[in-house]
Amino acid sequence: MGSTVIPILLASDKMRLTNLGGNKTAWPVYMSLGNLSMNLWSSPSTGSWIPIAYLPYCEWGTELDNTQKDNTFHGICTSHLFHQVLKHVLLPFEEAGRAGVQMVDGCGNVRHCFPLLATYLGDYPEQVLVNIAPYDASPVTTATRNDTGAAKRFPEQTYEVIMEALQELHKEFKEEQTAQDTLTYHTKASSLGLSTVREPFWENLLHVQPNKMMTPDILHNVHGFFHHHVVQWVKQSSICVFHLCLTWSVSRHIQMAYKSSKSGPEEMPEKFKDIFSALFRALQMSNPR
Repeated sequence: MGSTVIPILLASDKMRLTNLGGNKTAWPVYMSLGNLSMNLWSSPSTGSWIPIAYLPYCEWGTELDNTQKDNTFHGICTSHLFHQVLKHVLLPFEEAGRAGVQMVDGCGNVRHCFPLLATYLGDYPEQVLVNIAPYDASPVTTATRNDTGAAKRFPEQTYEVIMEALQELHKEFKEEQTAQDTLTYHTKASSLGLSTVREPFWENLLHVQPNKMMTPDILHNVHGFFHHHVVQWVKQSSICVFHLCLTWSVSRHIQMAYKSSKSGPEEMPEKFKDIFSALFRALQMSNPR
């Protein structure tokens, strides 16, 4: 009997079910294993991703002085509920990650397995929610919205950094009794680069590193950036910028690809994307004087 680590992959995405039936929202949580092949992950019919929970999404009835405070407090309640429910769902992994559990592999061999949370897949709202970071900050570093474009490298939000900041908050603030206490805690926590969650669900999971388990959001950060920013920039600048740094031949191909996209960015030819990708790679490898 051998021993092995089983990387646990989690994914969640809050979604609106219908616009006709009111505020009906589903919040499923899926789980997969890192030992599986990538071909299995990318094929829904293989059953490599299974739903393990449906998180509750509540409408909170607390009303404060103004709408902004109401929205902030309701978001805080949703964050607390998210972590408390996931902590209950993942409770078996706390002991299994430390002591291990015997499992049978595909060949019939019994192995001593240690399931450890390795990755959490989600878009930006899910990432900051999981890593208890403020909404306008990086989910994996100490950088905030005001630091966008800064040349320096910001420290990572490791497990040790987050737990040390939480201990500092716990010493200063006792358990909240009123909504105003929660908002006061929220202000102080935001200054330390944290949300108002006191007990993240991964707190007692072995070898968890929040700054490492977040995956890049390709759909929104790469594909969406290309359509909503690069394409609009090219349309507004009429590609004149590229005429300054590209040869006439490459510029002509870009213009032809752009002109063939008559229905907008949604139906842009793949050739247009390929040209931009090659251009960006060339600019990264170049050494301008």
